[in-house]
Amino acid sequence: MQVGSLVELINDNWNPNSKAMVIYGCMFPAKGVIYTVREFFDKECIRLEEIVNKKHHYNEGYAECCFYIKRFREIQPPMTIDISELQHQTEKL
Repeated sequence: MQVGSLVELINDNWNPNSKAMVIYGCMFPAKGVIYTVREFFDKECIRLEEIVNKKHHYNEGYAECCFYIKRFREIQPPMTIDISELQHQTEKL
């Protein structure tokens, strides 16, 4: 899994009394929905393109909510486009 990967939430067993939900009002991903990895946090957590929460003061400092990688499965790695190959194919047309 890397930035730009498409991922699906497979474990939505959230703690409804968590500080992130109750106090900070963070939005959480939904099971079965496909998201795009925006960034990694502490090697164990990710943030998603489709969900951007406000930053809040945590024990570790000032940060946005993030989600454990283990709750997701990668659907597709980031797509790469080879510009030179694309130009070559275009020239054939």
